[in-house]
Amino acid sequence: MKTLIVFYSLTGNVKKIAAAIATATGGDLLEIKTKKEIPTSGFGKYFWGGKQVMRKEMPELLPFGKNPNDYDLIFIGTPVWAGNFAPAIRSFLASAKLQNKKIALFCSHGGDSAGSTFVNLAKELADNEIIDKINFQMGKVTPAQLQDIQQKTVSWAKNIAVKKN
Repeated sequence: MKTLIVFYSLTGNVKKIAAAIATATGGDLLEIKTKKEIPTSGFGKYFWGGKQVMRKEMPELLPFGKNPNDYDLIFIGTPVWAGNFAPAIRSFLASAKLQNKKIALFCSHGGDSAGSTFVNLAKELADNEIIDKINFQMGKVTPAQLQDIQQKTVSWAKNIAVKKN
């Protein structure tokens, strides 16, 4: 089964999780990049990111290096912004038009929960099978906590890959 790990990562946390999934599954990585990036820190990060989420904006993306429709199992990762998934993922989903795929969702958040991220992603991916989901609280993690998160990620991803092969 061909596996793709699609992710958007503004500050690098989701990228770390995606890399661990790729290592665990042998899957290909597809990092979603926007043509115009928002600030990575300070007030602008929250203002512009929150505005994009609330308005359901779809920022323009750089071209993909891979065709997501060539894969059977797709992991999709996003940071949580204003209790939802990042607008770049909304743009990805609109352009990829995924159907009949097995999907595993993951997210990173600095607050107490993933909010409505998974519920809203499931609505956007209604023509697919959501096989599992996991979220990680990654506000200010220590190196030891990051190692635990990576180990948990690898175990989770391997379990999914084994079940789906």
